[in-house]
Amino acid sequence: MNNTIKNPKDHDFIRTEENYLFCVIGYIHPENRIISYLKYVPNITGKWKLNLPESEGDGKKRIIPLMRVLNHYSAEQVLKSYDILLYDYLKYVYDCPISKIKITAVPHNAIKEYYQPQEKIKSLINLYNKNNLDKLQIKTIKFIDFLSENSQIKTSNFGVTGSILTNTHNITFSDIDLTVHGRMNSQVIENVVLELFEGNNNEISRLNPKEAEDWRNNKMKYFNFTKTEANLLYERKWNMGNFRGTRFSIHPIRTDEEILEKYGDLEFNPKGIVEIEGIVTQDANSMFLPCKYDISDVKILKGPRVDDIIQICSYEGLYCSMVRKGESFRARGKLEEVIDNKNNRTYHRLLIGSYLAKSRDYLLPIFN
Repeated sequence: MNNTIKNPKDHDFIRTEENYLFCVIGYIHPENRIISYLKYVPNITGKWKLNLPESEGDGKKRIIPLMRVLNHYSAEQVLKSYDILLYDYLKYVYDCPISKIKITAVPHNAIKEYYQPQEKIKSLINLYNKNNLDKLQIKTIKFIDFLSENSQIKTSNFGVTGSILTNTHNITFSDIDLTVHGRMNSQVIENVVLELFEGNNNEISRLNPKEAEDWRNNKMKYFNFTKTEANLLYERKWNMGNFRGTRFSIHPIRTDEEILEKYGDLEFNPKGIVEIEGIVTQDANSMFLPCKYDISDVKILKGPRVDDIIQICSYEGLYCSMVRKGESFRARGKLEEVIDNKNNRTYHRLLIGSYLAKSRDYLLPIFN
């Protein structure tokens, strides 16, 4: 394949020479590498199946069972997956000079196949017209049509990620993981989905009571939240639910025109763990991953004393669209000095989703 990938985006997928599957993280990547986390690896007990192209199997179809690397998704779990790569595949571990940490970043020359959500939808629509899809793929197309009809957003602005993107899905248990491309489109879809939830629509609904309880218990277990906090988090999650009985998620994705930063524009120096309170002054970038909030009136509760913390950045998707402009918040995370080489300035930010915080970082709205 052409090993030069133009503008890799969050939730694209990569298949490597070893048939490892990586999920792309964010939009800012070093030259000749793509920052991503390891999601699936070959394993004879795996429940997912990778169908290799006939060109890679001496003219015969070859199916490889895959297992998921992470028991649950969190930034700490992603960092733990590095252990697998450090043991066998050091080439995927990258000492990032701008963030001063080790990350997983797939070299372009190790990419066997690159998967893009919007291109996958085009392919599925073509196969749908030929009556050559399984029932989960058909439901994916129906779901996009449903959202398009209710939002007036063209189907070309949607994509599909996860196991359906890589054609490794299992029709008995796999979810539908959609992408919607562009800030305005994402805002419209958020409003439409919330209206449909409130309208008791027959096609789309929030998680059923058991699923919702499992979701809350999971956040309480892995993120140390109280029941009240887990309930608040659940109430603010607009982008997950069920479509005709199948679990779904929706992920806003930046367009090429909305990617304004390049690797090296910002550098980060770790300064320890900090706990703060403040007010959100801008939440326009909170729907994307990593999500970002501009903040003011910051009060440091614990940790290093600095007077210029002006942003929260989270690599935990849990906190996307979690706090709204004008709301007060409490947060805990890694304090970073930010050197902005593009605009020749320096400030501090709070980062959520670092190994240093060990899943004890958080962001929650607070109400008086």
